[in-house]
Amino acid sequence: MTRDAGDRRLSRRRVLQTSGALAGVSLLGLSATPAAGAAYETTTGKSEPQYEKLPAEDHYVETEFVVDGETETPTLYGSIICPDTDESVPVIATYSPYNDIRSPQGEAGSTAADGVADYFVPRGYARAMFDVVGTRNSEGCYDYGGIRERKTAAQVVEYLGTREWSSGKVGMIGGPTTARPSLQQPSKTRTI
Repeated sequence: MTRDAGDRRLSRRRVLQTSGALAGVSLLGLSATPAAGAAYETTTGKSEPQYEKLPAEDHYVETEFVVDGETETPTLYGSIICPDTDESVPVIATYSPYNDIRSPQGEAGSTAADGVADYFVPRGYARAMFDVVGTRNSEGCYDYGGIRERKTAAQVVEYLGTREWSSGKVGMIGGPTTARPSLQQPSKTRTI
């Protein structure tokens, strides 16, 4: 579409550019500045850090499922960091095939020792990071998005929801592979 000086119509590209710029400004918080002297409300209590982090623990989950009439029993590996409390706590889990990429190179020694753990564990959540079946330290045959990945993910969620320190509520965070357990409808999943 061409446009001459008198044509007031906008091209699709111009509309997208303008709306993209406005969205970017809005996301950065530059479009709505508070009035001078406006007070910000802050929260206290459970949103404040209250707990120390316990050292990361290795967990091995025995899984069992049937694929094409054959029973498979891979053991899955994960690392969990809990807050130092006697209370039961909810779990924030990630089930990822990419833990080799994020594997710690320093003293941390745990893929669960990430920014999520740094923020949420002191606030009363456990942080769990598990390797997808057939990747890194988990046994089995990797099948991206396949039945093995979905069934084992659901079993990891059930495992996390039944630990003595767990409140039974498991939320998942991460990339596209995180949503796959929901296809198997594990009863302990609360949010993805």
